[in-house]
Amino acid sequence: MKKLFILLVGLISLGFCSFGVANAQANQVDLVLFYGEGCTYCSKAQVYLDDLQKEYPSLNVIEYEVYNDQENYDLLDETAFAYGVEVKGVPTIFINNDALSGFNDSTVSKIKGNVEYCIENECTSPLNQSLVGDGNDSLKNFIAPVVFVLITLIIVFFFKKHTGKKR
Repeated sequence: MKKLFILLVGLISLGFCSFGVANAQANQVDLVLFYGEGCTYCSKAQVYLDDLQKEYPSLNVIEYEVYNDQENYDLLDETAFAYGVEVKGVPTIFINNDALSGFNDSTVSKIKGNVEYCIENECTSPLNQSLVGDGNDSLKNFIAPVVFVLITLIIVFFFKKHTGKKR
């Protein structure tokens, strides 16, 4: 019984270590670009994002052409609605909690700031943004460790109780 208890404590310790290792890795950052074929600013945004991907390998650029694809245009509308913004044209970029319309120095600064932030802090993919709420995963990230600790405490209490009855 004592060996089982030591094994349980060891497994619990490994579980806590794995939480730390997962958080130490760079997070994948999803950026969604809606663009139009032939759009000059869209082309500039695409070139910039290609270069940015070389600088930040964990950046995942997801592109949707909207001039010639109705489904992509509908996705742009749905994503804009989820972000609570009105589409003003293309390029339109979604990253973290930002919806960016157009492409200029201000947009570049915001994109890079969001990429750096999301590499350090896990951000929800723009395509997973909920129509209700802001897409924040902090509650989900909090619940898993709490449930793990509670289950561990119950198991320890159970083993301790049974160990006490045998004496």
